[in-house]
Amino acid sequence: MSVKRKIRDFDLEVKAVDEKGFFSGYASVYGVMDLYREQVVKGAFEKSLLKWNAKGRLPPALWQHDYKQPVGPFTKMTEDDLGLYVEGQLLVDEVQVAREARALMVAKAVTGLSIGFNSIVEEWNKEAKILSLKEIDLWETSIVTFPALEVAQIESVKHIVGDGNVSAREFEGILRDVGFSKTKAKTIVGLCASLLRRDVESETQIDAKSILDEVFRTSINPRELFS
Repeated sequence: MSVKRKIRDFDLEVKAVDEKGFFSGYASVYGVMDLYREQVVKGAFEKSLLKWNAKGRLPPALWQHDYKQPVGPFTKMTEDDLGLYVEGQLLVDEVQVAREARALMVAKAVTGLSIGFNSIVEEWNKEAKILSLKEIDLWETSIVTFPALEVAQIESVKHIVGDGNVSAREFEGILRDVGFSKTKAKTIVGLCASLLRRDVESETQIDAKSILDEVFRTSINPRELFS
């Protein structure tokens, strides 16, 4: 058994958002592999939901994972064949940020739902290079602006480099520009060297767009880049 605190992002499929702030959708879906090559297994939330029900409440709805900015309660959380279905109530009459969240959700300017949790039981498939999350201790769910931020960062890099080659030094600089730390940028460039099976000098020309795809397809554990 292992315990690791994580955040996992999804696009929120808003099935309803009314003027009083009621909303519903899926906070997690099963069997969908993310950037970290992780997937949630059906039943992963069962024990956690039982614990919350025993307390007579559900995890709070937060704005952007900020514990200082709760926007309302979740009124329902249940696992079905697709994933973790949720219903919540934005406190639009009492909380300013809840009113802002509702307006942004209605306008589809905010479409992200992100869960914060502890990974209790997980299983790494070495052959498929997929980590299955089999038991999750859910501690909060947030409405967020940018779901799957790391994916957005990678797509930004691909857009910047286009179809041309860049030097390893330029590649590291681009990674820094889109939000990667110096350490993480160097790690990715190092993975490029490994995939190219040679040393990457600062002026070595590399196909950054293709190599990024390869890094996140074949890396032993890509989520470590963002831990």
